[in-house]
Amino acid sequence: MPGQYYIYIPYADGESNSQLAEAAKEWRRNASQHFQSPSSRRKIPKILVHGTGSPLSELRNSDPECYTVYIMAHCNIGRKTINNINIFARERIEITAPILATRMISDGLPKNVKNLKLFACHGGTPQNTEKYTALDSFVARLYFSLVSRGVEKVILSAYTEALTAATVASIGDGHKRTQSGDRPSSHRRQWPECIPIRPMPLFD
Repeated sequence: MPGQYYIYIPYADGESNSQLAEAAKEWRRNASQHFQSPSSRRKIPKILVHGTGSPLSELRNSDPECYTVYIMAHCNIGRKTINNINIFARERIEITAPILATRMISDGLPKNVKNLKLFACHGGTPQNTEKYTALDSFVARLYFSLVSRGVEKVILSAYTEALTAATVASIGDGHKRTQSGDRPSSHRRQWPECIPIRPMPLFD
């Protein structure tokens, strides 16, 4: 994916975002060690956090072809929400796709954004892997929520495996990985390419 990497944490400091923040910082530290050439330093992500003004507004004057935003959160198979901590923790704060879309726009997400990726475990995995439907996973719901709010040119990706933001220690090459050690791109679903041709109603 071309351009500068950004990590967007959709939870504020007062919403127990420390687990996500530390994962983002570790991703940045590892990338900083491995990507030193001028052409590769774009892979060292800049971290943007909800609740710190309008963090995504710094993208407004950027060419949408020249940056990629990773939305960092916790998720699981077929879920309708993301979370700030492990999805089974009692203290988790759940955010639905419409709320996330609204939150991102309020944080300054440009309406012409092109490259968004949900970096959350199984964010692209449907509950029923044998029958894909329009709203089969969290990221499918997020896609429709963004489009219904005028973010119409976005290409939204998510993954069908558990992920690790930090480099896998046994590999140590600075790249993101799934927990099985694969590159996430080999387990990716992408919208709008994989949504059904038959129009589906947008929802809130």
